[in-house]
Amino acid sequence: MRRAAIFGLTLALLGLGCEDTNQNPFIVRVSDINNGGSALLADVLNIDEQGIITVPTELVPVVLTNRPYSGSIVTDPGTLWYDFQVKRYSVRWRFIGPAIPGLDLTQFDHVQDTSLLVPFDGEATLFALLVPVSMKTTSPFVDLPMTGGAIALTADIDLVGAPTLDIDNEMHLAVSLSVSFADYADEQQ
Repeated sequence: MRRAAIFGLTLALLGLGCEDTNQNPFIVRVSDINNGGSALLADVLNIDEQGIITVPTELVPVVLTNRPYSGSIVTDPGTLWYDFQVKRYSVRWRFIGPAIPGLDLTQFDHVQDTSLLVPFDGEATLFALLVPVSMKTTSPFVDLPMTGGAIALTADIDLVGAPTLDIDNEMHLAVSLSVSFADYADEQQ
């Protein structure tokens, strides 16, 4: 009987010990990118009404949410315990369809340092630099105003951040976006 009681108590303690104590009390997600996930139309050349030619920068809004893992998590207002700090992001390019011969997309991959706080039970928007100007000023992208057509690619974005209480415990959030490069008609005012 005593052995059965000890065995039962051991099982009960093991059952309690099986609770995942390493589980974060929050879940951070990318809830939106580029206003509903629509493809980015990356204009390679802009000519304003004075005839000034520029290469536009492509900043894409990325909305991140930080929600409680469970409804039982309660925090004091104004504490930073479960806030999430985005530290950097990387952009990697890949072809949607067949590769363009001679075009090495890895030369346009890049990492950007940033600092964005996503508050617990809230959201924040990161304006991510997706397309570096050097990409638009390299062939075949720079040739699009003369040749016409479009180049369709996918940008794979890896956001890296950590809880504010454990800044070395990095977490990765992955999201992708279609990007269509072309010489789009410029709006004249």
